[in-house]
Amino acid sequence: MAMKIGVRIESFKQGFESGVKVATALGIDGIQVNVTYNELAPENMTIERIRDVKGILKSNGVCFSAICGDHGKGLPMLS
Repeated sequence: MAMKIGVRIESFKQGFESGVKVATALGIDGIQVNVTYNELAPENMTIERIRDVKGILKSNGVCFSAICGDHGKGLPMLS
């Protein structure tokens, strides 16, 4: 599989699903997400939610090109 460059979903300042739809509308097929503090944080990911996220990706024809996490170091929040 070829490496994809993706857009950072948080840059659209929307939730995950809306951000994926914006990326799709822009013709982007790779997305990058932060999983430290948002709706995709590990504590929010149930089996049902994982299936939902996978369905959102598949139905929009996108994939994760990168997953970001700060491992307790605290990334600065961009406003």
